[in-house]
Amino acid sequence: MTKILKREANYPITIPAKVRFDLRLTANEKLFYGELYTFGGMAGIFTVSN
Repeated sequence: MTKILKREANYPITIPAKVRFDLRLTANEKLFYGELYTFGGMAGIFTVSN
């Protein structure tokens, strides 16, 4: 079963250099990528649903 992360929790995110220095991406897109990258790694899987 997937562990649900609480909003109050404090997790550092990782943003790879390839994403961090990409001038085509906005700051919010980079943060969003970092969250997906980090949380996907924590759970071992990342799924999206509406």
